[in-house]
Amino acid sequence: MKIAVGTRSRASGREPFRLGLGQRILPVAAILERHEEEGACLFTVRVLDGRRFALRLRADDQWELVAAYDRAMRRPAPPRHRPPALPALLAFALSRKALHLVRRACRRATGHHAGELPGGGAPA
Repeated sequence: MKIAVGTRSRASGREPFRLGLGQRILPVAAILERHEEEGACLFTVRVLDGRRFALRLRADDQWELVAAYDRAMRRPAPPRHRPPALPALLAFALSRKALHLVRRACRRATGHHAGELPGGGAPA
């Protein structure tokens, strides 16, 4: 595959800022690593879509594609708060309804209403 690298001159030397692979031009988003080797400089770069490439600038100013890596693995999103399961919600609703019915039946049986005190006992 044909490779073309656009470079910029920096105080530390030439650095890639654009990578041409075949018909595609990929802007370099970040230079992840830079290693000096005997007679060459090795760069690991990340392009805008997340892929990483290892490039070598030889002493004769020729660029080589050393390696290509897929996009970095993304961390999974933290689990969202899940609502209680449907059976638990139904059990809760039925227990509240059953409690309401029991209270209602007790009031009918004793003749008391909510807020009333039972009769009998010594006068105050």
